[in-house]
Amino acid sequence: MDRRPPEPESEEISLYITTYYSLLRSTGEVRVRAFEEAHAFSGSSLHLGALSDVPDLSAFAYAAARLPDCMIDVDLVVLGQSHELFEASGYDVRQWDIVKTRGRRRPLRFDGQKTLAVFIASASDIDDLVPIVTAYQIEWNKMHERLRRASLTPETMAESAKDSTVIAQALGVEVHEAQKLFDALGPTRLERGWKTLYERRLDLRMRMLAASHSQYQRAAQRWWSGIERARKFIMKRAG
Repeated sequence: MDRRPPEPESEEISLYITTYYSLLRSTGEVRVRAFEEAHAFSGSSLHLGALSDVPDLSAFAYAAARLPDCMIDVDLVVLGQSHELFEASGYDVRQWDIVKTRGRRRPLRFDGQKTLAVFIASASDIDDLVPIVTAYQIEWNKMHERLRRASLTPETMAESAKDSTVIAQALGVEVHEAQKLFDALGPTRLERGWKTLYERRLDLRMRMLAASHSQYQRAAQRWWSGIERARKFIMKRAG
C-alpha cells in the first residue's frame, strides 16, 4: 500500500496530513485528540466551525453519516487491508458484526463492544477517514460539554427528544441547526444517543496495521472481483 500523503494544497493542510501519517505509522494506538489542532487549523470546507466553541452540527451530521451507528460505543478504530492482517494482529474480524454507513460503502466490522475494524484499500481511504473521525470527536465533545452545563439531564432530553427547540437552546444553535443533530442520531437510536452524548466524552483511538505490498494486492483484487462479477452480470442481462 502506498502510504505517501498526497500533494498538499496549503501549509496548514500539509501539517495536518504530515501529523496523522507520522502518528499512524507507529505500531501502537494513537489518540485522535493528537490530530485535533492540525485538523482545526487546516481550514476544511467541510468543517468550517472547527475552531468555534459553538457546535458545528453540519460537520457532525456529515461525519456521522459516514460512520456506522455503533460509533457512539466505539473507543478504538483499527485500519487494515485484509482479514489476514487483522487476524495476525489479534482481531478475529470474521466473527464480528458487519456494519454499514449511509454515506460510504467501505467494509466495516464491529466487535459488539468497543472496537471498529475498517478495511482500507489505499491512502485515499486514510485521507477520508481520519478527518471524518476527528471532526466527529471534536463536535461530539463540544455538544457534550454544553449539555453538561445546561439544566438538561438524560431523562429530560429523552422527554424532549422530538423538540429541537429545547436542544437548540442547550447547544446555543438555531433550531434548524439542531434538527441536523436529530437527523444524524437517527430516529431508531435517538433516545440512547442523547443519553450517551450527555454521559460520555469521546477519547477515540486509532491504529493502522502495518501492511505489505502483497496484502495490498490481495485487497485490491477482492475489490476488483466484486466489480468484475457485477460487470459480467450486467453485460449478460444486456445481451
